[in-house]
Amino acid sequence: MKLGDLCPAMALVAAFLFASSGNTLELAAQRTAGTGSRTKVIVGGTLIDGTGRAALPDAVIVIRDARIVSIASGSNAALPADAEVIAVRGKFIVPGLIDGHSHYRSWVGELDLNHGVTSVIDVGNPAEWMLALREGIAKGKITRLPRIYSAGNALSVRTDGANSAILLSRPSTDNLEVGNAQEARRVVIRQLDVDKFDFVSIFSKGFTPDMLQAVMEEAHQRGKHVFGHVDEGVLDFIRAGGDAVTHLSGSAPALCRRLTASCRRNTTSQQRSREWSRPRWMSLFR
Repeated sequence: MKLGDLCPAMALVAAFLFASSGNTLELAAQRTAGTGSRTKVIVGGTLIDGTGRAALPDAVIVIRDARIVSIASGSNAALPADAEVIAVRGKFIVPGLIDGHSHYRSWVGELDLNHGVTSVIDVGNPAEWMLALREGIAKGKITRLPRIYSAGNALSVRTDGANSAILLSRPSTDNLEVGNAQEARRVVIRQLDVDKFDFVSIFSKGFTPDMLQAVMEEAHQRGKHVFGHVDEGVLDFIRAGGDAVTHLSGSAPALCRRLTASCRRNTTSQQRSREWSRPRWMSLFR
């Protein structure tokens, strides 16, 4: 599945956050019929569907084979005879939340689900770990975790002077280190065509224009997105066709240098980030 399909798919997935008074609550299912049924009905809560429509009180949501098939309101709504009924009166029902920046760990699954997070976008983890996780999920051996969209290892520029093979840097970064555009292109092809990851993630510091172009070309030809940890290279990343910026650190000084000459200061990146914290640099856009 493409990342672009994520939001439409989530509208159909039967995963919800049941909240009351701002707190996330564990839901005890009230099984009134059809234990183990493939049809479930969530009744009595207030539905906020995320589309901007008005909240729907006393909602009746019918789910069959993990897909929402109908939504109605009122105590007189017909319930399938074989359904498992989950009563949530006094609570709110919203679509599953999406964590847009994750480095998934094995202990996070229950934590995510208990806080209503049903999908995560993992922007960098060892490919072996992500592939093993995918296999365990497919075999039903690993359960109770959100849906994971993964890039596998992020790419970064090799800094040790080597120029022969792709290096796997561990344990500090878990990045695949590349030294030129050809290596970057080869790694992206392998991650998308062989390992079937969902998108590409890069640490763009040190990436030359031709390296950025290689990454973008191979990803976009396959309909995949490129996420970037870009720091002050945010504008170069965007010009090259990058799809998502994972951190805003460095963005402020990069924008300031472009917007006004008075922002050009002979200071370190860390100093500029402190000086141009959000309350100050945002005033440039007013």
